[in-house]
Amino acid sequence: MNVYKILFFLIAAAVIYNCSDKPVTYTIETIGGIKHYKNTGEPSAAYKPETKFLFEIKGPANVPDSMKGFGRIADLVCDDLDNIYILDELHGVVKKYNSKGEFERYFPEQSGDDVKYVKSPSQIVLLCDTVIIYGKGKWLDYLSNGQYLFSKEFYAGGTEIGSMKSNGRDYMAAFCPKKRKDRTDSIYYFSNNLHVLSRRFEPQTVIKNIKKYIDDKFYFPDIMTSFALKNDIFYVADNEGSAYRIYAINARGISEYVIEKSNKDVPYNNYEMHVINEMNKTYGFNDIDTTAVYYKKPVSAIEIDRNNRLWVKPTVFRTENNKDSTYIDIFSEGIFINRTVLDFVTGNETFKLAGNFLFVISADGRSVRVYSYE
Repeated sequence: MNVYKILFFLIAAAVIYNCSDKPVTYTIETIGGIKHYKNTGEPSAAYKPETKFLFEIKGPANVPDSMKGFGRIADLVCDDLDNIYILDELHGVVKKYNSKGEFERYFPEQSGDDVKYVKSPSQIVLLCDTVIIYGKGKWLDYLSNGQYLFSKEFYAGGTEIGSMKSNGRDYMAAFCPKKRKDRTDSIYYFSNNLHVLSRRFEPQTVIKNIKKYIDDKFYFPDIMTSFALKNDIFYVADNEGSAYRIYAINARGISEYVIEKSNKDVPYNNYEMHVINEMNKTYGFNDIDTTAVYYKKPVSAIEIDRNNRLWVKPTVFRTENNKDSTYIDIFSEGIFINRTVLDFVTGNETFKLAGNFLFVISADGRSVRVYSYE
């Protein structure tokens, strides 16, 4: 009997110790009927992607000279069979590869009726078996085998778009920037709403409303942000201030929950402030006060892996030791898992998750490395 009592007390003590020793890494607070996952920034678990290099794609060789290699990779997508569609912005085509990295075809042909191609396409998405590319106010629809379907152009006053993405099946979305005048007080403002797009490429449901008056307090970065889309949930980073906040919003524009995480503010340096003012000049906005301190947004990109984990690229302080490092914050169901480093991605390269692959686009946009990951 004494042995059982001793064993019972040992087990109870171990349970009490483990419960008391485990730090609280997040809390859930309901605000206005919406759950807010408030993460302290301390890791709740340990996860580092196990990656394996598969192959590198440097562009096709057995094609006309004007199509060899890559001019400049703008973006890429994968279908359900892990076929890879790489948008070559400089060559103005989509270059299709199978899941083994073998070249199959490019489209559209750069000859014949100019309605079937666009110069300098910058964005690409998939909707089922349809490949949609966009550039300079023109849309093109192709079947995944390269067959032309139709095109559409927006003329003066039409809607330009940015950062177009899709869930691969039934939703595509993009930012729709516009400079407008308020009808009430006649003050100009800039909107950059994130919209679900119709199949005719027209703005429909507003997912995130972004509107800033163009006055002395106008700050160009406040109208810019990033988002990711999977199934029918949009994950949109906050566009204002330096709070680490990501909104999970469904396709009807209704908030599902909010992810928050503690972070340290990272100020812009003098060169970055100069770049912002150059952007202001380009769009006709006033310069910002370069003697003031402005902070970077804590979220610079969002990707979603095949297990529905968020891979968030955070803004970090850069030193000589970490200037080329690519960090990612991992979240699962709103909870911060941990921060890790993708040590095979340099600071000037771009990583992307699509299909079952992890892609790394080279800094010069002339090649892409393909990895598996767990």
